[in-house]
Amino acid sequence: MLNNGQSFQIDNLIITPHAIYIIEVKNYNGKIIFDTILNQFTRDDGEKETGFNHPITQAELQQIKFQNWLQKSGYPPIPIHYFIAISEPATKIEVIGDKEAIASVVARGEHIPKKIIDMENTLSHNPTIQQQKIGHAIRRVCR
Repeated sequence: MLNNGQSFQIDNLIITPHAIYIIEVKNYNGKIIFDTILNQFTRDDGEKETGFNHPITQAELQQIKFQNWLQKSGYPPIPIHYFIAISEPATKIEVIGDKEAIASVVARGEHIPKKIIDMENTLSHNPTIQQQKIGHAIRRVCR
């Protein structure tokens, strides 16, 4: 997608009647560590520990860019939420700091649909969004 002449990539985008969900998929082996105190993300593969771009920061930036694109495209404010899906079942997830904050957006891939359903239930009082119109607009700019 393009925002202010700069392209950005979203792994998965789900448009529901009440919100848009960005799903950032991560495929790490070994142990991953979310540190909310130092705001860093590392992986320990058993041989060495390596720092990576923080997936939550990445998803937040995608959220901002997509919201800006929607606004510039003339859409009213639409709730945009994000989740980080850990695709490798054997990956051990650790948290240093605020476990609830991480657990609210990070989960194994198979748990993401339930998180979206739960979020949709809390948003059911919101007005519905123009799902098809937004989807067609996205397809036009991504060609």
